[in-house]
Amino acid sequence: MRKSKKIIVLLISLMLFGLVTVNKVYADPNSSKGFAEYDDEQAEQESQKMLEEQQKELKEAEGKSSNNYLENLKVEGYELSPKFDKQTIEYTIENTINSSEINIVATPSDSKAKVEGAGKVKVDKNDFRIDVIAESGTVRTYTIHLTKGTNNNNEEPTNQEDQNKENDEMIEQPTEETSSVIQENGKIENNNVGNNENQSGNLTVWIIVFVVAVVIIATVLIVRSKNARGKHC
Repeated sequence: MRKSKKIIVLLISLMLFGLVTVNKVYADPNSSKGFAEYDDEQAEQESQKMLEEQQKELKEAEGKSSNNYLENLKVEGYELSPKFDKQTIEYTIENTINSSEINIVATPSDSKAKVEGAGKVKVDKNDFRIDVIAESGTVRTYTIHLTKGTNNNNEEPTNQEDQNKENDEMIEQPTEETSSVIQENGKIENNNVGNNENQSGNLTVWIIVFVVAVVIIATVLIVRSKNARGKHC
């Protein structure tokens, strides 16, 4: 009877030792990768390939102009205060605007840059923004403040909050290079998630197999021990 108890204690200790060892193997990122179904070498090659593509796209973006200044800014028929300077982004029209529309003339310093918000615009608000988008995608915003006259009060107002939201979404829209980088990073993250799920599933399977094996061995040893005692008797 004492021998059987010793065997059971020994098997329980062995079981605990095995569980601790398995947990260490999965917890240590530098440990053996034999349990993982996912080929770590293949994953590393894929990650390296994505990284090289991202670096290539960033180098291409570095070669593009980041000039997002205006060479000239004016409103036909009105004077801006202060006098235009490309470093100054806030301007005011001192005179009250009684007409229904104004013509904003904005010329970019770089011919490759794009200007949005210029041209003939309806006077339905007090603040007008002119966005200069450089070739590299960087944006500089110039703002013109004005006061609407009483002749414009009968016009249907525009929802200022919606307009600002649309402009913000347009500015924050990522460039083609940035979108590619985001997509590639998403792929890497998805691969990492799948890898973790595979490791978690493998850990559960190995624990179950280990426990079952220990139980079978314990049963066999106990049966043999009882048979041996019966023969001596």
